[in-house]
Amino acid sequence: GGSFEMEDVSKNKKWTAIGGVRYKSNAYLLNTFETQGEYKPDFLDVQLLTTYEFSKKFSLEMLGNYSRNHYNLVPQSRETNFGTLNDAKRFTVYFDGQEIDRYQAATGAVSATFKPKENVNLKFIATAYGTDEKENFDILGQYFLDQLETDLSKSNFGSVAYNLGVGSFLNHARNHLTASVYSAEHKGEIIKKNSLLQWGVRYQHEQIEDKLHEWNYIDSAGFSIPSNRDSANPVLSLNDVVISANSLSSNRIMGYLQETLQLTDTNRILITAGVRANYWDLNQQLVISPRASVTYKPYWKKNLSLRASGGYYYQPPFYRELRDMQGNIYPDTKAQRSIHMVLGGDYRFLFMGREYKFTTEIFYKKLDDLIPYKVQEIRVRYLPNFTSKGYAEGVDFRIYGEFVPGAESW
Repeated sequence: GGSFEMEDVSKNKKWTAIGGVRYKSNAYLLNTFETQGEYKPDFLDVQLLTTYEFSKKFSLEMLGNYSRNHYNLVPQSRETNFGTLNDAKRFTVYFDGQEIDRYQAATGAVSATFKPKENVNLKFIATAYGTDEKENFDILGQYFLDQLETDLSKSNFGSVAYNLGVGSFLNHARNHLTASVYSAEHKGEIIKKNSLLQWGVRYQHEQIEDKLHEWNYIDSAGFSIPSNRDSANPVLSLNDVVISANSLSSNRIMGYLQETLQLTDTNRILITAGVRANYWDLNQQLVISPRASVTYKPYWKKNLSLRASGGYYYQPPFYRELRDMQGNIYPDTKAQRSIHMVLGGDYRFLFMGREYKFTTEIFYKKLDDLIPYKVQEIRVRYLPNFTSKGYAEGVDFRIYGEFVPGAESW
């Protein structure tokens, strides 16, 4: 792989630009798994950011990004032993074919920043995002089920004694997903001596086109499974057939309001409180997320700070979370919710002439309306017709600092 980066600044320092290109290609031998073969992914991304300052009060910024991920899987064979000491069996599969997956995404954004006063920042952002995803595979497998020799007195102990059955299968897919997302957003903040007020509002339009075409064919000893060969009109039977075409158009409105207050001139008590709201016209759900945090720096220990925070966090679903294993869409799927409660502290100290920070947190997160999913190789398949719940809890300890001079680490 390799990378290239370039920066430039105009003589009057009003115009700046930075861009970069990265490419990486890997080839892995799948010799640590039961399935042997080759896995060849390659990645490419291009980024460009440019700004122009018309005046101290007004500036323009443009961002562009393109990424492409390719995955090529060529399986060769698989061998699995199972059973007991007295009844051991071996399942062997020889593969032909390959899987080729292509994922491309592009983002373009323009933002304008206006400062009518020294302590007021207003930003307006327009963004366009597009993705094109293709999943294609035809993998033929021919399998053998063998009985292993379990008699220790035999010279072929552990080897194949005789064959129990043979068969084959064919997995096929031609899936294509395109998505376009357009948004317009406004952000603002007012900075005062003891407070910071922030707000924002965003409108987003989404357009999805999705086509699924998958099936499996299983053959055992020359017969299709399931088989209807005894029927008067026998037909070729396929398994796990998924054929669907979905088109989805929807709109979202989002907004937030947050204020940070410094209650004392010594900056010992900071309180941050806010609320975020999100409405999606597809499932017609409005979610409101209040949250707050308090930071206290005791006067008797200047290098110590204590904090407590909590709030509601919602994650509205995107298209993939709405689609089940059969390609059906569940537009009424609700947002996943998490309730956070965190207690923590930071302690700064000097050691061998360098500054370090020790931080610890105790957290509990209550999770509701989770959308379960399955991982199939590199693909994630959601189950929106089911919901689950859970929790996350723990204690976290970390030390930050320059363990090696000039390099921040933890």
